[in-house]
Amino acid sequence: MSDTTQNNNTTNNENNSSLTAVEIAKNAG
Repeated sequence: MSDTTQNNNTTNNENNSSLTAVEIAKNAG
């Protein structure tokens, strides 16, 4: 259970980082 929660948190953080990078690219665009 703990491992699954940690994996989900890591995935969410990676997704958030990707979205942020996309937003930065749009703003720079």
